[in-house]
Amino acid sequence: MSYRYEFDETYAYNLRLNRSIYEILQDCYCRLRDELNARNRQTLEHGASTPPYEQEVYDLNRMIAWGDEQLVHTNAP
Repeated sequence: MSYRYEFDETYAYNLRLNRSIYEILQDCYCRLRDELNARNRQTLEHGASTPPYEQEVYDLNRMIAWGDEQLVHTNAP
């Protein structure tokens, strides 16, 4: 079976996480994005015509930006 990416934009309603937990989650998203960017570069260097994880990186960037905004506006510890 081949890999197929599909982003689930389901709204999480009133999900609230402790700020320190959310900061860990943000860090994980950033690390995953950086790894996917590295894989994209490596794949292009080996002759691929398009980066295989371009959409995943785009979605992670959106998630990271949204999370950063939430952290700025959150006064929770």
